[in-house]
Amino acid sequence: MMGVYALEGHLVAIAGLLALVCVSVLLARYSPAFVVASVLTLVMIAHRSVAAASLELTGPLFADQVDRFVGGAGYAVYLWGSFAVFLGASALTFRILTKPALFSQRRQPSAAQTGGLTLGDIVFGIGVGFLLGLYGDMFLRGVIPLFVGMERVEYAREHAGVLHLWLFEYGSLLMLLFGTLCVVRRIQIGCYDLRFVVLLLAVFGYCLLAGHRFSAFYAFGSFFVLPFAAVIIYKSQNSLVALTGLQAWIMRPRIIGTGAALLLMVVVLALANSYVGIRFEDVAERNNSLYQRIFIQPVELWWVSAGRLFGAAGWDPVAAYHWMFSEPLDPTRNTGMQMLMVLVLGDARTLELLGHGTQYTGGFPESLYEWIGPFHGIVVVALLGVAYAVLLALMVRSIIQGYYLALFWQTYVYFALCIVLVGGMLNVVTVWTFWVKLGAMVLFSVLEPAWARWYGPMVPWQLVKGRAI
Repeated sequence: MMGVYALEGHLVAIAGLLALVCVSVLLARYSPAFVVASVLTLVMIAHRSVAAASLELTGPLFADQVDRFVGGAGYAVYLWGSFAVFLGASALTFRILTKPALFSQRRQPSAAQTGGLTLGDIVFGIGVGFLLGLYGDMFLRGVIPLFVGMERVEYAREHAGVLHLWLFEYGSLLMLLFGTLCVVRRIQIGCYDLRFVVLLLAVFGYCLLAGHRFSAFYAFGSFFVLPFAAVIIYKSQNSLVALTGLQAWIMRPRIIGTGAALLLMVVVLALANSYVGIRFEDVAERNNSLYQRIFIQPVELWWVSAGRLFGAAGWDPVAAYHWMFSEPLDPTRNTGMQMLMVLVLGDARTLELLGHGTQYTGGFPESLYEWIGPFHGIVVVALLGVAYAVLLALMVRSIIQGYYLALFWQTYVYFALCIVLVGGMLNVVTVWTFWVKLGAMVLFSVLEPAWARWYGPMVPWQLVKGRAI
């Protein structure tokens, strides 16, 4: 009988995973702009879904970090259901908000309006200066993690300068700015500003030298490509000048695919260097650690949390509120993940790990369900999907129409929401600066379009006009 139950569980798991794959295919087919804009969350969802499938089909397996067996029990289905609700709500909302009837357009400027000193020129110059300072600081200090076999955390703690720390604190926002300025020229005059692709590649090169493996490439790349959704939306509703020459060659799907494959190879080599060249000498220990990192750690806390939420113990909102909002161990960091770690490891062990700069992965929707329960929580998941889509639609509109101040504040709020979706950091709403940013976003999202209608753009693209052509 146990074999029959196991077989039924496997079939349900396979069916659930196939359903999520079908949802993903439909998204790619009917809403490519949403897929491009949502790379950050879609990669996270895909990784955790595959890991959940692995644990569901092969578990229970021993999870080293939480010191217990996880897997099986059908909990993957609840996780996939949560992801499906989020994706469905966000994709549908995004599609509605970007319809031509609701999405006002911007006319392309004539050739006589092009040229001169632009906002892109200024930002490119600042970006070049920043990267020269970044590389120069590393080489002057004489410690290059990739060459000396040092972990990125150790370098950041003991050797890194202020530019390095700033990059990995706010670099995602900078990459979104680079991506925006890359695509604005495509909308304005018909060609991409590939200078910002060069800056992105230079940032990737620095990440490799600094010992980063995956997360930096994933976060920076995802934020850079987000503005390309604006080109897809604009092209679906307006005519665009055909690319020619080098740009037409670079933007061919085969070339883009080759570039993505090369980037993936760099990430694989960085992972191999970290696990083979730095961390482990024992082959068995290395293989186990890599397997744990890819297939167990992304969902191990979900399994423990789901076992409590759907099991006999039930959920404890008082404890969740206490560790997240009332008396968190470190209120300046992700208290949602801290709460999950405390409920599994205890506060002493969690505090020890936080002191070493270690924080587990996952967090969404676990931290939300631990606080308000899985049944009310699924409604909040759907609402978060709607909020996520509204932000994306506002950002796309701002990119197309040149509302750069509104885009600045929208990006800040979007970044905060991404922290919730990727890491379950619900305490972002307790920080007063979040509400200041949200208020500024609402203000400029209303004020800047009105100002542009009456007085022209608040932040003009052309700072110094060029000659008439």
